[in-house]
Amino acid sequence: MRQKLIIVILMAFILCGCSIAQAEINPKIEVSSYSEQIIELKQTYNLDINCDSSDIELYTWNNSDIKFEITKRVRGAYKKEVLSKRLEDFEVEIKNENNSVFLKSRCNGGNKNALDRSVDLKIYVPKVIETMNYKVDAGNIKFFDDIQGVLKAELNNTNLEINRFDGVLNVTGNMGNVKVLSGKISGCSKIEKYNGNISIKSEFDENGEYIFNTSKGHIDIYAPSNTKLGFETVGELEINEFDDAENFGRTRSSEVKLNDKPVKVRVNSEMGRIAIRKY
Repeated sequence: MRQKLIIVILMAFILCGCSIAQAEINPKIEVSSYSEQIIELKQTYNLDINCDSSDIELYTWNNSDIKFEITKRVRGAYKKEVLSKRLEDFEVEIKNENNSVFLKSRCNGGNKNALDRSVDLKIYVPKVIETMNYKVDAGNIKFFDDIQGVLKAELNNTNLEINRFDGVLNVTGNMGNVKVLSGKISGCSKIEKYNGNISIKSEFDENGEYIFNTSKGHIDIYAPSNTKLGFETVGELEINEFDDAENFGRTRSSEVKLNDKPVKVRVNSEMGRIAIRKY
């Protein structure tokens, strides 16, 4: 009797192991659904995007309207019919009221892994937007074309890349990198991340004030060679081409004033390097 009991237990372990192994080797597949919506605009407007998991691409076009191309995606090691049913867990709401366009997307299912479920967006907008507000918990945001306006972004586990931006930029959040390739940042602009790299190549308005801060990450600032703003750095300064002292390579705080201009650009990295270069 005891031997039979041992055999039954061993068989149960073997069957359980086979089930786990089978689940592990089943390849993940993806199902998706596509829709689009055009919002007619009669004047300048604000754009408000709120998503829990999304990859967002933004383009400008010669049109006064705004267009959303929406792709819902679900990935998993299940039958296609099961995954297709889970597309119904997404809620996407678009509203146009009080000169503002709102898009909000949420996933109501149990598994909210950004790698397995997302609402991906392609957005086509006019070249000038009064204010843009982005709140994304996980994903990527990329601006492919030039755009002007005020951009406010609260990004947790989200990367942001902008091709060219003219206006006021305010980005906060936990994890994710921020990269601006060109443009002119003005006003009281700031980028503050807890964990992520910051790379900015831009002109700076002499009347503006700027804060670039990351707790865990590197900061690279590229400014025109004729920039007349002062820089203050806190952290491991690798290079500051606007500083004639050339006393770099160690953690320190330095303040560089140019042409008697006050410090307007404050750069801080607690655990990373800082590099400020001319272009």
